[in-house]
Amino acid sequence: MRETLFAKCSAAFGKKTLFALNLLLLIFNPSVRIISISYKGVTGLSREKVEQYLEKENYADRIIVLEDSSATVEEAAHALGCEPEHIAKTMSFLLDEKPLLVVMAGDAKVDNRKFKDRFHKRPRMIASDVVEKFIGHAPGGVCPFAVKENVAVFLDESLKRFKTVYPAAGDAHSAVRLSLEELEKLAHPKEWIDVAKGWE
Repeated sequence: MRETLFAKCSAAFGKKTLFALNLLLLIFNPSVRIISISYKGVTGLSREKVEQYLEKENYADRIIVLEDSSATVEEAAHALGCEPEHIAKTMSFLLDEKPLLVVMAGDAKVDNRKFKDRFHKRPRMIASDVVEKFIGHAPGGVCPFAVKENVAVFLDESLKRFKTVYPAAGDAHSAVRLSLEELEKLAHPKEWIDVAKGWE
């Protein structure tokens, strides 16, 4: 019965709408579950893409699936049991309407002056509601792996302090344990840059 109802409603409204509706129902009345769904949304598909990519490169065993959220640097560090600076956070920007990613240490912040010196424009972060459209991953799971073809990836010098770092793996409940050399190999960065502050 539930499957039939879900199929009919999916055709009428779409799975994303129903997924959001189900979440709202759970928030406001946890005892009520009108529609039972096993919906693999954007983040689920994103992690699948990352898993497939890392499996092809023989690094799938480095993925760590977490029960707790890893959406922010602090949450990821707590869930992984590491220092926040070891989280390799991936920042998404638009430059001349083209997306680019900068992977930097968890304790680093974007230095507007350095960014402008390097790219000749001030940093303009991609709005959270269109990150997936430009990058291929949703906020909380953005990483430099399995991104859309036109996304340029850069690695920031702030990461070079560490032997091991933890970038996300496509969603807000996963990470990848990598050496710096492995990160560079798998992320295919255009180059190393220095656009961060607050970590020196």
